[in-house]
Amino acid sequence: MKVSMKKAGSLFSIILISMTLLMSGCQSQDDSMDGFAIFPKSNTEKGKEYVDIVFNAVSEGDEDAVFDLFSDKVKEEVGEEELRSQIEELIRFYQGTEILSKAGAVEENTHNEYGVKRIKMKVLYGIETDNGDYEIALTYVARADEDPEEEGFECIQIAEKETVEETEGFLWADYEIYHGVIIFE
Repeated sequence: MKVSMKKAGSLFSIILISMTLLMSGCQSQDDSMDGFAIFPKSNTEKGKEYVDIVFNAVSEGDEDAVFDLFSDKVKEEVGEEELRSQIEELIRFYQGTEILSKAGAVEENTHNEYGVKRIKMKVLYGIETDNGDYEIALTYVARADEDPEEEGFECIQIAEKETVEETEGFLWADYEIYHGVIIFE
């Protein structure tokens, strides 16, 4: 079989281009997109992140860190003194060192109107500590283009797992009405 130089050159070019494309597909995402997250975290991962942020600060007894997580709107609505009092109660209520966290339900509500976004997450989580088991429900506004003062935590609710299991028809407080820290004892 005879292959002309022109055909051999074309075949070589095709192979070279194919190899270049294949190799460039192996670049890391950070290199190809300058750090842009092509594959964002799942809602479960984000929910765990939010729970960890709050309860690491609670475990350390860092009232200011927990206070800073709340949105400016909630701080104004609840009042600084009342919110700080609720956080103190949360720090007293939550005891022990985390042994295990159990993902529950995570709901993301995204509203996008003409490019103006509002992203709100509701997270239900369980934390087992060396001193007890807790159930947690929280709401967090991740993005509020129209009113940035809404960004941050709206509500953190906590109960001992036993309370949730033994209370017939247990319901968390309405997220749309109640803000701040709510403890079910």
